[in-house]
Amino acid sequence: MIKKFLWIFLLAIVFVVGYQLVPIYYRALSLDGICKENADLFHRYNKRYIKQKLKEDLDKLGIPQNQRETALTKTKESVVVEIYYEDTFDFFGYYKKDFVFIEECNGVLSSIVSQ
Repeated sequence: MIKKFLWIFLLAIVFVVGYQLVPIYYRALSLDGICKENADLFHRYNKRYIKQKLKEDLDKLGIPQNQRETALTKTKESVVVEIYYEDTFDFFGYYKKDFVFIEECNGVLSSIVSQ
């Protein structure tokens, strides 16, 4: 009887930890695609449009504005999109772990690349 209870308790802990950790890593892994997409679109649209699209994409992903920062930098050869995302895993106040994810992507400034 005690053995069954321990297994159920262990499975409940694994489920709760997974329920809280999976969304954090899912968002972090999705940042790469969002970053590359917006960096590649820069040569077609202006900076204001890309900033707005980046904001909408991150909102759609479920990252609150107070947990993220974005930067869009234009250099001579390319455009650099940076996304900073932080989140905290909290296991009922007993254990806390802070996660920080930084994604940086480069995109071309024009669709015609000179050689």
